[in-house]
Amino acid sequence: MLAAGVLGTFSLALRVVRLQRAVTALSAGISTEMERQNELTQYLESNQRAATDQLKEVRRLLNLPVAEFRFPGEAAARQEKPEGEQLFFRALDRLVLHHEQRELREELATFFSDRGAAHPLLRDQGLEARQGDRPGTWAITFRNPRTDRAPLFTLRVTGSAPPAVLEVQPLGAGPQRLAYRYDREDFPPRLAELLRDTTPDVLEYIGRYETARESLLQAGDSREVQHALARYNLQIAGDHDAYPLVLTVHSPDGERLLAAEVIPERTGFRVGEETLPLEESSRLGDLLARKIADLDPRPEEHRAEEEALDQVLRIARDRTFREHLEARGLRIATEPRETLDFRLLELTDSAGDPLGSFAVLKSNGEIYLLDEEDVMITSLRTLRDDRIQLDTQRISSTEEARTLPESFPPGFRRGSAGEGTDLLLVGTHENKADAIMLLHLSPDRTISLISIPRDIYYQGRKLSYHFEIYGASTFMRRISNIIDRPIEGYVEIDMYAFIEVVNILGGITLTLDEPLTDTTYLVRDDGQWGTLHYPAGTHTLNGIEALRIARSRATTTDFGRSSRQQDILESLRRRINDLHAGNLDQLYQLFRALFEYVDTDMSAWELTQYFLAYRNAPILNRTGLTFDNVLYATWSNIHNRGITFEEAEEMEDFFFGQWILLPRGDDWSVIPWFVEDALGAGTGTKTR
Repeated sequence: MLAAGVLGTFSLALRVVRLQRAVTALSAGISTEMERQNELTQYLESNQRAATDQLKEVRRLLNLPVAEFRFPGEAAARQEKPEGEQLFFRALDRLVLHHEQRELREELATFFSDRGAAHPLLRDQGLEARQGDRPGTWAITFRNPRTDRAPLFTLRVTGSAPPAVLEVQPLGAGPQRLAYRYDREDFPPRLAELLRDTTPDVLEYIGRYETARESLLQAGDSREVQHALARYNLQIAGDHDAYPLVLTVHSPDGERLLAAEVIPERTGFRVGEETLPLEESSRLGDLLARKIADLDPRPEEHRAEEEALDQVLRIARDRTFREHLEARGLRIATEPRETLDFRLLELTDSAGDPLGSFAVLKSNGEIYLLDEEDVMITSLRTLRDDRIQLDTQRISSTEEARTLPESFPPGFRRGSAGEGTDLLLVGTHENKADAIMLLHLSPDRTISLISIPRDIYYQGRKLSYHFEIYGASTFMRRISNIIDRPIEGYVEIDMYAFIEVVNILGGITLTLDEPLTDTTYLVRDDGQWGTLHYPAGTHTLNGIEALRIARSRATTTDFGRSSRQQDILESLRRRINDLHAGNLDQLYQLFRALFEYVDTDMSAWELTQYFLAYRNAPILNRTGLTFDNVLYATWSNIHNRGITFEEAEEMEDFFFGQWILLPRGDDWSVIPWFVEDALGAGTGTKTR
């Protein structure tokens, strides 16, 4: 019964999500079309005005009378102000309004009195109403306010013509209006109902504002902000009890240079011209420190020197870099040594003998590699610009690119599709396909996984861009064309869902057979930037950590990244299998995350049936398309121009383009052959 109920809820919710997405897409399309039509109308009016001006000029040259042309909106502007008898009618309206507003002010005084309709509501919430300095204005505040921030509600009797109107302005929301004449008989209960219904939202808003306020105060006191202030001899101040909270950065002589504030309307932050939502408050300290750094009044060369030295010191403290040094029997100093031209950190061997140093040139902040006698070897910028020397992406030789796999049969034609079901799993980031896997479910209750690189160059672009441009359905059809197999459906999961699902499940366990170090993948832990590094062994990972390992491109073999992704997928399956009826809260959170971030062309019933049938099925075949089997690697412009890598190197200022993967011998039939062979539909080795 529980499974049936959960399945029914899942199916209904999935339909609602799909309907909401369809409505959102339709609304976006309608808005776009309305904007296009409005723009077209403006163009037509502009052209019509130009043609009218030219026509007037022609008529003047021909001594013909000039006709008067009017456009929308101009007729009202040409009307004269009402005079004479109309003023008497307006005066009568003003008299009626005057008496209605006076009655409404008296009604409010009774309403907010100790015996009025508002008293129980205000008393229960610890609130009180105070009459403002101007007649007909009231403010509802906490009975014992801790700060001088804005009232929870501001009420104002207003109106320029009958009827008199009471404008109620809740804190953090738009105003609401009650027309006194039409609500006179039941005015007190109507106003009480409005305040009662709105108060919870106002209190919730105050909670969000307090969170934002504390976040901004903590950011102002954070180590990185205080360090930036001290470095540039600046100060930060603000009235902590004011609403909204504003912190200002100013010079020693009091000149205001930067403002950081809580945005009341959206409960977010504004630092200078940049805004940040409340959900990203963890970035507030970094953003404020960066904006303060932009105010640096020091000369350019001094700033460049300090920034370069900070970079060298940061890498010297980086755990991964230090482990890299220790593996080579090296050490690096943590305090700089200064010479006439350089500030440098020395590198020594295990015996303490100097080997060289990283040196910052004082005059411009350039970083150099020096030998043990402080003689320059090279600059780091030169190493960075040496694209071929530093590029870690493998480029296949011409022979590799042209050589087909030894077991590939000449004239291969795809055989039987084989029994079972093929599904496409796509992990996405910023609407690009980041991880692609073919999931094969066989009738004997076994599973096969084949990873498909996103860098395969198909029909003039990488597979990841096919997904971004054409969407999931077309993307699935193109993958089906490449592997020459029918695919029954797709499941697309965003990286944010991946993080949330792993966290909901309490993390996953992953074993690394060898250390994982990715010098190109910077991570931020405990407020410090470092290099992605995990030693060999078993790790319990949260969502962000699991995503880092899944996305890292560092590997000793080309299939290493795909293999890690498959390991993570298997670990997720084991954790989901551990859920049972007692985990209703986890199940609810899991479904909520899936509804928000997962898209599929299959029904909830189909997904559930696949999961129940294969939840404990073993994964027999795990492989992937790589340049160790049927692919080769090159650059897009080398491929498009039909030249070799060596020829491209000899060309001056040649732009290599994108790093791409293509089938060996440019024969696309090797891919379906490999897939068929790996799944056991053909002959030869079933796993690679």
